[in-house]
Amino acid sequence: MSACSTVLISLRPRHAEKILSGEKRLEFRRVWATKPVSNIVIYVTAPVQRIVAVADVGRVHEGAPGRLWALAKEAGGGLLRRELYAYFKGRKTGYAIELANVRRCISPLNPWEVIRNFRPPQSFQYLTPMQRDIILQSLGSGTRGQVIFVAGIHGVGKTSLCAAIAGQEGMQHHSAGRIIRDEDAAALSGETKAVSNINHTQRLLVNGVNRIRQGERALLLDGHCALVNGSGQVEAIGQEVFDALDLAGIILVYDSPKRIYERLVARDSTSFTVATLTKLQSVEIAAADAIAQGLGIPIIRVRAADRASIEKVRARIWRELELKSSPV
Repeated sequence: MSACSTVLISLRPRHAEKILSGEKRLEFRRVWATKPVSNIVIYVTAPVQRIVAVADVGRVHEGAPGRLWALAKEAGGGLLRRELYAYFKGRKTGYAIELANVRRCISPLNPWEVIRNFRPPQSFQYLTPMQRDIILQSLGSGTRGQVIFVAGIHGVGKTSLCAAIAGQEGMQHHSAGRIIRDEDAAALSGETKAVSNINHTQRLLVNGVNRIRQGERALLLDGHCALVNGSGQVEAIGQEVFDALDLAGIILVYDSPKRIYERLVARDSTSFTVATLTKLQSVEIAAADAIAQGLGIPIIRVRAADRASIEKVRARIWRELELKSSPV
């Protein structure tokens, strides 16, 4: 049996308000999804232009306009008879979707920050699991601290830098690998740095970050912008992941590939060659720059995690990252 989907629909403000008030418990559509749908995300058109709520889907009724009008009178269609018939003019059948458990977003979401190249759909739009998860997270309670992504390849010194900064600045510090393993212990191998299913692990990461980032304390998230996949190829992580993480800024840590190799060998041995590390770091740096540019967030670059690097980051982190100025 296929998993249920989440769709987004576009409504005028007066229709959305009737759903939020409970007056309208059916949504009518000329066409409807061929896949099973569990949730409907409600986007309100101008002048609101925001995602405002999520509803569960009950039964989906298909029938002639006369049958759908009977349902509207019985279950709360939130519209007049003439409006329903005008909407279905020229169509023999249509759909009435039962709405239940309507939940408002704490703060309405800007859809262009969640869905790349967003355009309000005429009928509906399927959402990816990651888009769905970030919207559902907006239904939670409490404030959410900023997330600062500390990027760099294995062995570059991110963990040392994060531990020092977090302790001195009162931030949270979590590694992406630890968060992923907490979500699914089998997602990452303990024997190799290669990742067999990058999409799956990054979805686990987004879920985990959304779970732990409640409260006002900023989070230093120690992770990667590129990984070696199960085929041994270097692969940049998709921009959509970083959209969903809602980053305030990026700290990019880099070093000589030879020094990284020596550090990895001394620490826990490595299956990577200097050539692989060189390629991996090149993709990591390019991906981090592209992510910062795509999100319009600042990026601080530091060489390795020595004392000078730590002091450089401390001096700049609040001035540049908290204010979300242009990338440096």
